[in-house]
Amino acid sequence: MLIIRDGYIRKQDRPDCEAITAFMTPALIILFNETLRLAFPDLMTSGDAIIQRAAKLAVPMGLCRYLLGKDPSPEHPHKDLLRLGRRTWLFNGVWAAGALAVITTNAQAVPPILLLQEGLTSFLTVQAFTLGLRLQLNPFEGISLHRRIEVTLNTDPYMNELKRKRHFLLTGADWIGGFSVQALLEMIFFLLLPLPLLIGLAEVYFGHPGAAGINGLQMAANASAWVALLATWTALKKMNRQTAASFDERIKQLRAK
Repeated sequence: MLIIRDGYIRKQDRPDCEAITAFMTPALIILFNETLRLAFPDLMTSGDAIIQRAAKLAVPMGLCRYLLGKDPSPEHPHKDLLRLGRRTWLFNGVWAAGALAVITTNAQAVPPILLLQEGLTSFLTVQAFTLGLRLQLNPFEGISLHRRIEVTLNTDPYMNELKRKRHFLLTGADWIGGFSVQALLEMIFFLLLPLPLLIGLAEVYFGHPGAAGINGLQMAANASAWVALLATWTALKKMNRQTAASFDERIKQLRAK
């Protein structure tokens, strides 16, 4: 949380905040480690497992900070709108980090019993979500992460930037009112996310030998996290849609000029 927060601090204040994070993180790790060791001595996670999880989360967190934590230039005429987008993406980043934490720790909760089980479930889960996001983009209108041709003749020079930031928001799709392929992909994502846990339940029910390696506490924690992600997805989409409405209004004003 501290590392994600630093990416959304104003650039002139960021060195002080990052210094605080650098000093607080080791102290918090030691504090939490000693507290949990005393409270639950039999449930400690190995250091190697912690390092693996941290490494898997470091890459997407770093990308979010690099791509979304940039300050607009002082002369940018839409600084207020870009800051609104960054605040929304702060919550998006926290939610995405939670989803990635569940995906990457499912294997610790339920050790794979099938060949390529972990890779396939993780890959398909992430792909379902990213494909749903890509359906919001229209490269023919210039809405893509990297444009090959920039045409600004007779157009506002900031129009394309605003359009890209607007369409990359996690506005999602309506699951009931306006069913679509994107809605289907979102449903598939939430169905695949707990799939390893469901396999673990099947192992216990049928008495599979692999059930002996299941970590019940981790399994319960991941199942609770899945419920929390599903419950907060609607609120997250609502927040992104409100931000998208502000972008749409500004884009409409620019087009009217």
